[in-house]
Amino acid sequence: MGHPNGISDGLCLMGVKRMPKSNGNAYNPFVALNMARQDRSAREGIYVDPTAKEAPRVSYKSVLEWVQEKISSTEEMNKTLMDSLDSDQANDQLKAIIYSLLQQHPAALDMQTVQDYKVRIYEDMAGLSILTPYIDDPNVEEINVFGPGPEQIEIITGDGSYMLHEGFDDAESVLNIAKRMVRKGNMVIDQSNPRVDSYMNSGVRVSVMIPPIIREDKGAVISVRKQTKARITRADLINTTSAMAEEFEFIELCTRNKVSGALVGATGSGKTTLLNYLMSDYVENTKDEARVYIIEESRELQLPENARVIYTAVCGDEKSGTEITAPDLLKSALRFHPTFISCAEMRGEEAMNAMTAAQTGHIVWSTFHADNCVEAYQRLLTMCKMSGTDLSEHLLMRNLVSAFPIIISTQQMKDGTRKITGIYEAEDVDGVQVVGHYIYRLQISGYEYNADGTVAAVHGHHARVGYLSDKMAQRIFDNCGRKELVKKFARQDWEPESAINMQNAAASGYANMQTF
Repeated sequence: MGHPNGISDGLCLMGVKRMPKSNGNAYNPFVALNMARQDRSAREGIYVDPTAKEAPRVSYKSVLEWVQEKISSTEEMNKTLMDSLDSDQANDQLKAIIYSLLQQHPAALDMQTVQDYKVRIYEDMAGLSILTPYIDDPNVEEINVFGPGPEQIEIITGDGSYMLHEGFDDAESVLNIAKRMVRKGNMVIDQSNPRVDSYMNSGVRVSVMIPPIIREDKGAVISVRKQTKARITRADLINTTSAMAEEFEFIELCTRNKVSGALVGATGSGKTTLLNYLMSDYVENTKDEARVYIIEESRELQLPENARVIYTAVCGDEKSGTEITAPDLLKSALRFHPTFISCAEMRGEEAMNAMTAAQTGHIVWSTFHADNCVEAYQRLLTMCKMSGTDLSEHLLMRNLVSAFPIIISTQQMKDGTRKITGIYEAEDVDGVQVVGHYIYRLQISGYEYNADGTVAAVHGHHARVGYLSDKMAQRIFDNCGRKELVKKFARQDWEPESAINMQNAAASGYANMQTF
């Protein structure tokens, strides 16, 4: 369903039984899993006769346990298994060992079973088991594992989520995979360190918790978030109804002309994706001027390869005194003369450093959690106070409005789509209350429901509801000098101060002036 203004509703379905769409075709995780296994078999030179009848197979679990016992009982084989976590050459050696052992299995396994089990056993012992195809799949954004058993693995794409019917056999299997993922980021998780945030070499972020933080029967809980390799374009965001074209034009006008701000919303609302887009646009449209400094907790943001960018991430151990925090990295940022600073997921005192940087002429855009644009300023105030500043709340809020005049709110809707819900300009403060107005807002008109009561679609449209203040319009004009661009978002009768001053001078008879 469309609207008179041409704005799409962005309809989709979301729920446990939902099958997300990819490239116009239904995305079925089970099909994806099987195709990935077939592709892997093809790469390894495995041929399976499609006309051959499948012979009765020995239980996969029993074969896996037999191979595991053989490898663990042989010192050389066990060393190869350990080395395979860090070495491609050892990976090949392990595959050869598994293949040789399967051929020696007492049940005299047929060739088709040997070839199939070879791939699965390798993934279970050195790979990431059933998670592998989803980590490799570019359509998958997040993977959440809640424990062993069916319906305990959630696959999330840009269109929604799906709970897998298959799962890990037991708690130990989940724990082993969790340890393997953490080790790929050169970190260790154990009972003395039962919570780890890490990242894998493939650009995958992983957060893991194990007992005693969680129940023993779960083994581990895992959250995987994948870095988007393909660049997200404005067209992509418009097609998914994240916002209308005019909203992106407005945001781009701000970031290209030294206006700082923040993106707020809950986890999974699309803040990081939008921030990545805005920085990529800035780099491509300011060219030689752009020098970007990025601060993250985990490595998610990725700019064009030719960009002059410094990627940093918080790290270290607070107990050992080697911790490098977001405030530390913000202080260091100014020494590298950046034109654009990004501080993803602000949580505390670094907000004070970000505010200072924005007030000293740097473009600063950050993300953090807040329910809406207005409440974002109260959240910023709270974070700044965590720095121990002596400034009054009133002065702090005035400084925050000056530093971050634009706030953009995002939300994941009940149908799974992610949208910009508001773009807000702060103009002044009244005590500690922000005085400002929305320029754009998402307006919901209704919901469409599935038979089970879940939301199938959210209907509504993005709308222009205000305009730039004269002060902000002038600020942007002073930087870009293009009245036609600014007037598109300012009052209808707005004119730059330079034009008004020239008119006044002419009317007063003062014609002597020097132009440049």
